[in-house]
Amino acid sequence: MRFKIFLFIFNLIMFTSIFAQNTRETITVKPDNQVVTNEPISRKKGGPLEEDFIKTIDLANNTLFSIRLNATNFDRYIRITSYSTNLDFVRFTRDKTNTFLTFTTLTSGIAKLNFQVDNEENIIRRYRYTINVTNSERNTINTNAMLLEIEKSEISSNNINKITADNLNQISITNNNDSIISANATNSEIKKSDKSETLTLFNSAEELKNIKDYSNAVNIYNNIISQYPNSKYSVYSHFRIADIYNNNKDYNNAFDMYKKAYDLKTANNNEKAAALYSMGIMKKFQNNNEEAINYFNEVINKYAKTSNYGNASYEMADSLKRLGKISDGINILEKSLSSNDKFNKRADALLLLAEIYERGDRNVRDFNKAYQTYNQYIEEYPSLPKTKYAIERKDFLYRTVINLQ
Repeated sequence: MRFKIFLFIFNLIMFTSIFAQNTRETITVKPDNQVVTNEPISRKKGGPLEEDFIKTIDLANNTLFSIRLNATNFDRYIRITSYSTNLDFVRFTRDKTNTFLTFTTLTSGIAKLNFQVDNEENIIRRYRYTINVTNSERNTINTNAMLLEIEKSEISSNNINKITADNLNQISITNNNDSIISANATNSEIKKSDKSETLTLFNSAEELKNIKDYSNAVNIYNNIISQYPNSKYSVYSHFRIADIYNNNKDYNNAFDMYKKAYDLKTANNNEKAAALYSMGIMKKFQNNNEEAINYFNEVINKYAKTSNYGNASYEMADSLKRLGKISDGINILEKSLSSNDKFNKRADALLLLAEIYERGDRNVRDFNKAYQTYNQYIEEYPSLPKTKYAIERKDFLYRTVINLQ
């Protein structure tokens, strides 16, 4: 009896300490609480089961959460009937009053979690959860599409962007914010025929943008577009205005501006690819993954030689995953990763490929390849936030599969 009491107290302490370590990341869901679930419908005698409890929850990726049920009757069973590949089951615990089903969210996308309460003879109640797993990073991507190359004599001395010289005695203007993802769209030379006042206007707009005076910056960008429609700065200004809309989460106007950039006759292939890619990102931000795929696919098919090919390949595969078609992205990712080309989303693409090998359907599942790809990610990107997750998956595969072969 003393041993049982000790064991109960020990388990309770361990359970409490685990949750204490993850206080900020742990979300407990209470299906029997009317605040977070539909009100139950009384079951008529001889009638159908109570209506399923269906709830949509928004959680960040890499979040530990629990489903807590009031389960005082120990003759009842809680059975997990299914859960999506971007969820990972952690533990099942039960005391005299509650049952906890604990999971962790993995990568972003739509997840399904289904479980039921039964007594072996009858299903008493079913629960169905739709979990929208979001990226824990800032949910805005500034495409920062234009890496302008301008002769030194054309750069104003008070330009606050970081300036780095290249081997051709030209320079690239890059944004100081490492969290902003550059589409690396152009690297095109500015025509000498562009008037110096165009550059002066553009630099002044850039300075206003960098101090977040967006209203005045947009006014100047629009002036460049109207006064110098055939200038490369007009193309850049379209992207800058779209980026500002994007930062403000005005995705519809951002999409329209990227589309205008794509339609410009003066836009080159790199710029058109960047515009299409950005249009896909805007649709993805609005959870319109099917439409986003169309734009990413157009980049892949029309502009395979541009720097956005790899980024579009990843985003397309990730959109397929969000639609529950994770296995369909394998060929796209394998092809984009087969070359030595570097692209901004390469680390994410490599990690997603490992997940497809591990969690895809039987036609693509390959635990050895998953293990090797997780290991490749760890070696190439040892200090990224998701490296810990890759190590955990690699260790899990070693314990459960690789070590047993």
